[in-house]
Amino acid sequence: VARDSLTVYRTINLSLAVDLDRGGLLAPVIKNVAGLRVPDMARAIAKIAERARSNALRPDDMTEGTYSLTNNGSFGTFITAPVINQPQVAILSIDGVRRRPWVVTDDEGERIEIRPVGVLAHSFDHRAVDGAYSGAYLRLVKQILESREWMGEFLS
Repeated sequence: VARDSLTVYRTINLSLAVDLDRGGLLAPVIKNVAGLRVPDMARAIAKIAERARSNALRPDDMTEGTYSLTNNGSFGTFITAPVINQPQVAILSIDGVRRRPWVVTDDEGERIEIRPVGVLAHSFDHRAVDGAYSGAYLRLVKQILESREWMGEFLS
């Protein structure tokens, strides 16, 4: 592969940052995540993380990642600046979700409610991803997170 080219993949293979309890960080890969429902993805994440922490990863578990996800929020962070896992061109960091006062606007006007609020940080390589495209992607992720009934996803 030439250094001045960009490869676009047809599948989404999610590299997942896994902390080995201060023994380093690995990014094993969950293959073909686009078709997974949320509960299936949660199970796949738990399974690959457990295999990483028990030193049971296979060589194939570390290949073909196309996008990375890291959850620094498990350490109580508010916002982080994730580093891109080369040769990928982007990574999404999910930081701590905390209950905070939040202005809610609806047909009745504005009011302050206590809501779970989190921060998503997206690092990307501008040579491959336009900043406006990244911003639109984060807006879509935000809309999905705020508009779905997540407990129903896990109970169905």
